[in-house]
Amino acid sequence: MDKVTILQTSDLHGYLSNHDFINEKNWGLYSLTGHINKYKKEERLLLDSGDFLQGSPLTHFAFENKQDEHPIISLFNAIGYDGLTIGNHEFNYGLDFLAASLSKFKGDILSSNIKGLENILDIKPYKIYNKCGIKIAVIGLTTSYIPNWEQKENIKGLEFLNPVEVYGKYEEELKAKADIIVVNYHGGFECDLEDINKATESLTKENQASELLKKYDSIDVILSGHQHRNIATKIKDTFVVQPANNGQYISKIEIDVKSKSIVDVSLLEADQESTDLSLKGVTNKIEEETENYLDEVIGFANEDMIVDDVAVARREGHSLLNLINKVQCEASGAMISVASLFDTAVGFKKEITMRDVIANYPYPNTFVVFQMTGKQLLSAMEVSASYFEVDGDDIVINDRFTTPKAQHYQYDVFYGIDYVIDASAKENKVKASIDGKDIDLEGKYTVVVNNYRATNVSWYPMYKDAKIIKEIDKNMVDLLIDYLKLKKEIEVDNYKNYKVKR
Repeated sequence: MDKVTILQTSDLHGYLSNHDFINEKNWGLYSLTGHINKYKKEERLLLDSGDFLQGSPLTHFAFENKQDEHPIISLFNAIGYDGLTIGNHEFNYGLDFLAASLSKFKGDILSSNIKGLENILDIKPYKIYNKCGIKIAVIGLTTSYIPNWEQKENIKGLEFLNPVEVYGKYEEELKAKADIIVVNYHGGFECDLEDINKATESLTKENQASELLKKYDSIDVILSGHQHRNIATKIKDTFVVQPANNGQYISKIEIDVKSKSIVDVSLLEADQESTDLSLKGVTNKIEEETENYLDEVIGFANEDMIVDDVAVARREGHSLLNLINKVQCEASGAMISVASLFDTAVGFKKEITMRDVIANYPYPNTFVVFQMTGKQLLSAMEVSASYFEVDGDDIVINDRFTTPKAQHYQYDVFYGIDYVIDASAKENKVKASIDGKDIDLEGKYTVVVNNYRATNVSWYPMYKDAKIIKEIDKNMVDLLIDYLKLKKEIEVDNYKNYKVKR
């Protein structure tokens, strides 16, 4: 054989089949199996770069109904993955679930910068794989920014070390042992791919792949993730890849056996036609159980609440956002609620099922109630208002929310308060009032936000300085389900409490 091939998946988020449990999609791990099967196991190295345990209705069902073996891990094992690295979303359901799920993985769990993880899992910082006489070192790294998002209980006893510094501790060891050094990193690029000295985001150390490239010339390949981008290129002397999310692509890195050098990198698109049908039985049972679970009717509305266009709903308001915020207010007792409309939002029909709830709110977010001054509240509203800009006669989205990766979830809608956003203003874009009275800058207001927003201080630093009144550990999916089951039938609230003007 003249070539060895490295294949990488990342950010699968529990999507195995070619649908999102609502619509057919061209994605899913099954749709990548045809690409994988083109290579004999001894001639390929198959790796995942994290974020596989959370994100889809299937993973939610797997958590709620504890399985002997997690369906994602079952399929990894059946396909024959050699190794994986842990992503930030692996911690969403707590350490017990993480340990129980990953303990069944038959490949290598590669993790070098999460101190304390060795106490609950059989991990190794790196592994040397011998493929056709080529020694390939793979070191596992995970974004160290996780404590800024995750609930403390879910990462208790763990310390997330700087991945750039940790790689440096292993560099000489890897160089001495391997022909090819691969960094399997659940993290992305903080700088422009064309100019690694030009930052494209705040340098919070959420993403440090560019820093790795600048500091070390020993890395042959960076398998990256987290940002859900399509990347297959060469930066300096290092090949870098990232295969988007949800199994839309698989990364392919070809190594010439004779020269022991990388000759090509590319992304292969999901192909349903080439699915290895012999594997389908691995998760058929739990997928069928998930479908039945999702079909359960949990409430009714007096009219449809369909989201025809997420962008329009964000700009003009929507009854679905009103419902989410109303539930957050009732659960927290806060005066003001803050919520995002996720890209997956499709809304509810009159008959509301479990499927609708999970599809519209796919994250296991819990909540924090702050006491904020009017000044702090308005500063948070200004960050969200910066989402909108004016280009000619059109209201457009600020590049900060779309480049280098789409981050529409950083835009929030505020409920319990009336406001107008002037998209053309460069600053002081928001005019807000409650019960017809302007916000009192020195006044005190209780505000409920999800735990991700509460800790996302790089975008919303004002929450860091606000006083925490209480925390609500119940996640939003459960809150919505409880609310709908209790009310049985809800009156749709179409009130538009904000306006975006040019």
